[in-house]
Amino acid sequence: MSFLDELASTTGDKGSNDELVKRCLETPALLHTVAEGLRTGTPKAKVDCAQIFLDVAKRRAELLHFFVGDLFDAARAAQEKGGTKRVIKIALTTLTTIADIVPAEVFAERDYLLAVANEGGAAGLEAVAILSRLGRDNANYRGKLLGPLLRLLNNTSDDDFSRMVAAMGPAVEGSVDGIKRLQQAVAARRDTLTETARQRCDRTLVKLERTTVRTKKKAGRAQ
Repeated sequence: MSFLDELASTTGDKGSNDELVKRCLETPALLHTVAEGLRTGTPKAKVDCAQIFLDVAKRRAELLHFFVGDLFDAARAAQEKGGTKRVIKIALTTLTTIADIVPAEVFAERDYLLAVANEGGAAGLEAVAILSRLGRDNANYRGKLLGPLLRLLNNTSDDDFSRMVAAMGPAVEGSVDGIKRLQQAVAARRDTLTETARQRCDRTLVKLERTTVRTKKKAGRAQ
């Protein structure tokens, strides 16, 4: 029985994928077979392979270093060929998990990620999370990405607005100027939001301010 024959979608046993994840952690070379399944498998097999990648990334993100291209290709293929949205969402979530390990490779796909983000929905929010993750730990990436990220809020639906603001949080965390710019973007839409959405945005902004203050104090004491 081949590796792909042991996927949950084939065996009917949900625990099958857990066993395959364990095997990939023990023998990382098997991840190449997972990547092949992600490219050529049935729609259900592709979902399984995407989930295995994600579960491996949660435990040992560094093992996915060489599979960034496979994850982007899987997301694109699912979009262009009308594939399952689950593959797109899982692939992007995996990229969020490993973004700080392969920042240059992920940054190179920023135009694609911004296009996905502009479409909104679960995949759009995950694309924002990926880009925000890049800006969290790198001021250079933040400087290049914050403007395009904030412009997304102009076309974000009222229903998704507070979630989009939360997804952008890491991009401005620790940056006083970044938080001010996010506050201004929220203020521009504030009157159109529901009370619940306004409260969620306010909580996100307050949390970011508090985290930034603590970060600045720690940096000051360390000097």
